[in-house]
Amino acid sequence: MPSPEPDRRNVTPRALSDREQSWVKEILENHPDWADVDVSGTQVVAECGCGKCSTVYLHSARAHNPRLAGTKGYIGRIEIRTHDEFGITVTLDQHDGILSELYVDFLDLTDAGDRDPPQTWSEEAHTVTRM
Repeated sequence: MPSPEPDRRNVTPRALSDREQSWVKEILENHPDWADVDVSGTQVVAECGCGKCSTVYLHSARAHNPRLAGTKGYIGRIEIRTHDEFGITVTLDQHDGILSELYVDFLDLTDAGDRDPPQTWSEEAHTVTRM
């Protein structure tokens, strides 16, 4: 069966990177319904292949928040502005109480707007919003 996300590429399951884990923990800590969730068993099982974002698809063998079974939606978002004029949006989603996607999108805020996403950056602003 084809994936519902056209650019989704399955990968050998791996642990979250330090950066991914930091973002997930920060979003969860800012949401009262998710603040005490243990994500240690969460793995990346797919990545977006569009070449413009760093979105990863997540899997866990157990529900992180069983009260949300039968639901789907955003948990929270981080908005980052870098010193070299990039906007980075990080959104964490859940499906049936299980973390499902860490959406990471880069926007070049310069007039040209055509630079590749940075591998490293220095933050100018950083906000977390629960959803």
